[in-house]
Amino acid sequence: MIALIDYGAGNLTSVRKALGAVGAEVFTPSSPAEVAAAAGVIVSPGRPFFAAEPTGPFLRVTFAAEPPDRLAEGAARLKELIVP
Repeated sequence: MIALIDYGAGNLTSVRKALGAVGAEVFTPSSPAEVAAAAGVIVSPGRPFFAAEPTGPFLRVTFAAEPPDRLAEGAARLKELIVP
């Protein structure tokens, strides 16, 4: 499965058709959480965890149920998605 990111300036239809022609499964994530999930990291919106309106967008990553090495791997995957 390939996550085709819509950044507002590309021709997604052509890219989707080209990838489909070679047998790739493609989807267009509609939220940062879906982008993260495509990289194998499950996140949830951070807003419900703030008492007041947050100052920016946040994602919440679980830390209670995962061992440290898996948390490090998840953080590395998220970094690849958000750091140019």
